[in-house]
This record gives sequence, C-alpha cells and structure tokens, in this order.
Amino acid sequence: MPHQTALNVFGAIMVGINVLIWLVARRLVRIDPGYFQTRDGSLRLRDIQSVSQVVRMIFDPQLPDPAHGPGMRKAIYLVRVLYALGIVGAALFFYLFFVRPQLIFPG
Repeated sequence: MPHQTALNVFGAIMVGINVLIWLVARRLVRIDPGYFQTRDGSLRLRDIQSVSQVVRMIFDPQLPDPAHGPGMRKAIYLVRVLYALGIVGAALFFYLFFVRPQLIFPG
C-alpha cells in the first residue's frame, strides 16, 4: 500500500473514532441529561466547554454507571479502547514524521 494511501486511511480512521465518541456522548445526554456540566446541559460541536466535557467523559472513573444500562456500558468501553488506539496511532505517526519523514513525504 502506498504511503499516501496509508495516511489517508489513518486519517479516515481517526475521524471515524472522533465521530463515534461524539455519538456516544450524544446518547449519554439522552440517557442522563445532567451528566454534562455545560451551560444548558446540551452538547454543541463548536462549544469548547462541550468538547472538554466529552473528553472528560472518556476519562471519568465513575462511568459506566450501572443505571445507564449494558448498552451504554459497552459503548463507553468501546470509545475508551478506540481512543487509546488513536493515541498510539498518533504517536506512531509523529515518530515517523520526525524520524523517517521520507516514509510520509516521498521525494
């Protein structure tokens, strides 16, 4: 697989992970409206407070709450695993970017 295609696939995977995180957060708002501590309790993509609350959701040790149900529990664990894989992938990308830039930028 050419390196440019691999970078495009990696980028698409990272966008997909972020969309999935946002969808799980929106689902959590419907299940537990008081969980996110934003101004009005809703999530908006362009609001920095909403984004910080979604990141807090990933690292919150009180989640998953058994009252949220087994589906939400699985979704939160899935988001945490995918987020960790995304961090590892980003670290690999930056390693290649600084140590072996010819693999990313041919020529």
